[in-house]
Amino acid sequence: MRLEHESQNVTAAAVPKYRDFQSGATWSGRGRAAHWIVDKNRDDFFHWQSARGAGNVVARKAGCHPAQ
Repeated sequence: MRLEHESQNVTAAAVPKYRDFQSGATWSGRGRAAHWIVDKNRDDFFHWQSARGAGNVVARKAGCHPAQ
């Protein structure tokens, strides 16, 4: 007997790309902009060390594992 179910997408947490250096707050650049960056130049808050690995974040389906 086979059980049918929907697979759920599992995603990794987004890597922060922007940092408020005064408060230490971060924002990934996804979704609604953080209140401390609204109407400001985002280049002033860009945190290059955190953003370097951002391309390595991969969304995977539950139960699927890459071949090793």
